[in-house]
Amino acid sequence: MKNITITCDRCGKSVEGIIDKCKTTGAIVTGGYYIVAEGSWKEFARDTEEYVCDDCMHTDPKYQKIYTP
Repeated sequence: MKNITITCDRCGKSVEGIIDKCKTTGAIVTGGYYIVAEGSWKEFARDTEEYVCDDCMHTDPKYQKIYTP
């Protein structure tokens, strides 16, 4: 696991997060932010976004529709 600091492309906030690679599947796992430039989270990205913090993602209407009970 590696600590990483990213800047949210949606709100501009600096976020302390983590990034790791799953040992069984090889998938990239993050904490504190989402990588929306590729993979399954790409559907939530806006133009030119690469990183979105947890706060911004959790208030995204599309995300809420899918992941909020």
